[in-house]
Amino acid sequence: MKKLNILMVDDDTADRKMLRRMIVRSGMAAAIHEVGDAPEALAFQGGPIDLVLLDQRLPGAEGLSILESLTGKWPQAAVILMTGQGDEFLAKTAIKRGAVDYISKRDMNQNAVERMMKVGVETAHMRWMLDQQRQELLMFSNILVHDFKAPINAISSLSDLLAESIRKGETDTVLEDLAFLRKSTRQMAELVDSLADHIRFDRDQQMQEVPVREVIDRALTALRLAISESGARVHIDLPEGPEVRLICSAPQISQLLQNLIANGIKFCRDRRPELSISVRAQPPASLLISVADNGIGVPDHFHEKMFDPFQRLGNVGDIPGSGLGLATCRKIAERHAGRIWSNRREGPGAEICLLLPADPCNAGAHEMQSAAPPERTGTGRLPN
Repeated sequence: MKKLNILMVDDDTADRKMLRRMIVRSGMAAAIHEVGDAPEALAFQGGPIDLVLLDQRLPGAEGLSILESLTGKWPQAAVILMTGQGDEFLAKTAIKRGAVDYISKRDMNQNAVERMMKVGVETAHMRWMLDQQRQELLMFSNILVHDFKAPINAISSLSDLLAESIRKGETDTVLEDLAFLRKSTRQMAELVDSLADHIRFDRDQQMQEVPVREVIDRALTALRLAISESGARVHIDLPEGPEVRLICSAPQISQLLQNLIANGIKFCRDRRPELSISVRAQPPASLLISVADNGIGVPDHFHEKMFDPFQRLGNVGDIPGSGLGLATCRKIAERHAGRIWSNRREGPGAEICLLLPADPCNAGAHEMQSAAPPERTGTGRLPN
């Protein structure tokens, strides 16, 4: 078992000392933190907690009153409620509010504490994984509806073009359209396989080294019809010199870019969409990809929550969408140990930035996700 980060919430110094002694005797690797009341527990900033030993009787509050706040703050933590005497109703209430176990202090002994800690942490982790998988499955079903519309429409359009070319006997055009049709169907199949891996927590993410330009082209192929019908112009800015490559799940990063490009097209309203996709190396070993457009832009208050599920601007009711596209983008970025954010900029349009390690398998995911966005210029453009 990994080293546990344990928080003891108890106003009784003697009880905390007894618990600390039992934890040390258990031989489990643990960093133990102690607080004496509810406000201290809620304000604790000592990093993610694995196990909370929560006393029911606290000064000015009950353990039950802060239990849900603690599980909300640390979703993976095992919270065990402790009390001076047994109470079946209290035990049931604690479990309903998110505790993994309940114990009377008079029943505490070395064996009970060791069992409680081991089983509690494992139970909490399994519960968190099941909840994550449930959310992934929900998002997976929505992705199938949301992200497959563009490639399905592209295939439908290609099929019509093929039928017309065959009717006219234009053999060269038939072969060209057939090649695009095969490419589109292959990419859809790869995306389905990639999404299946994405929701399997017991399977390693399948990643391979690919040129960044290839990942971008996959997204543009899926959006071929939307780009054609809107008259959108897409400018791609890649660094000069050797081909820029990235270790990633190509179908998923392409899916992410497809969402950003599609948003750039549909949120332009009455004007011709102008999009710029820029790729820059970002020290020490990562890539910064931005997708900028000339659309309606992003209000200041919406930059953070726009990546939450089902969040949409209040003034875009006439533009189709589910509010899941950017939430999917964030999930994909995090799975690649990366970050995604909306860059504040002057003038019209929006710019979404994606920071990815060149090799996510050897990157510190926590460092990437907690790192501040790179310095930006006053215009919101990428630095040269």
